Formats: sequence, structure tokens, C-alpha cells
Amino acid sequence: MEYSIFYLIEGETGKYQNQLVKDLSQNFGGNSILKSDLPTGIALKVPFEVENIGAIEKVIGDFVKKEKPAKIAAHEFGKVKKFTAVINFKLSKQAFRLQKKLLEELGEVKIKAHKYDRKFKAYSVIVYSKTKRQFRKLLKHLSEMKKPKFKLKINNIAIMKKVGKVWKLHKKFRIK
Repeated sequence: MEYSIFYLIEGETGKYQNQLVKDLSQNFGGNSILKSDLPTGIALKVPFEVENIGAIEKVIGDFVKKEKPAKIAAHEFGKVKKFTAVINFKLSKQAFRLQKKLLEELGEVKIKAHKYDRKFKAYSVIVYSKTKRQFRKLLKHLSEMKKPKFKLKINNIAIMKKVGKVWKLHKKFRIK
């Protein structure tokens, strides 16, 4: 099975992003994010294959008991990969440390860090465009919008499971 590990964005920021995803998808035709059911969140670990998720659940369950919520802030719109618009986040030193420590502990159960895990960039996908022209219009629109300014704390870690083409919540853990 294919899994990924996320921080799920909740509260007002989650509502803001969900509405933004709907609006942009309708206005710029990038509805694939709605169809994929991509979570409103930041990937802490890129997708990986594992047959038995139990060891991962134990690592994360133990991990959240030792950690404290870490500060992050939404600060601008951006782009990644081909035709993908995102909300970029600034992470505190504690938040960077949290992600690195999580990767280390997952390594103990043979889940290897990918190069993108090690070059961690905190962002949350808002919309995919289908064409270069459409993407230019989308980026222009985003540049005219008020920048997202939200202060959050990484207070959860979620295991997401890919079922077909859709990401589903497998299990969420709270950091207290």
C-alpha cells in the first residue's frame, strides 16, 4: 500500500484553503485537486510503500507523545513543479527539527527519507493548472490577491493512505 505523512491544516486556515481550492478550481479549470481529495495540509514525508502500517503507527504514536506543537506561518502564494500553485509556509526552527526528527525515527523502521524529504519545503497545494496559459492567468490572479497570513502550530501528524487515485485519512495523531 502507498502512504504519506502529513500535517493536516485545520481551523480557519483549513477553511480558507478549502474555499480557495474550490474557487480557483472552478475559475481556472484545475479541478484535479478536488478529484484527488488531496488533504489540506503539508506533506512531512513523501509517499512510500509499506505492507504493514502497524510499525509506522507505533513510531508516530510514540513520537507525538514526546513532541510539542511547532510554530509555522502561511506567508505567500507560490508555485512548485509544473503548473502547481501553493501556499508557502515559514517554519520555526522547532518545526524544521520536528520534521527531521520524524524522518529519523521512521528510518528506524526502514522507511527511508527521499531527497525531497531532506530538502523539505513547507507548502500546501491549492490548485493544478492544465496549460501554461491557464497557469499564467492563475499566477496573475494570485499575485493580485491578499497574501495569506496565518499563524499555526503543527499539532497533528496524519498517515494518509492512497486508495485508487484518492488520498484518505488512515490515522491522525495529536501532538499535545
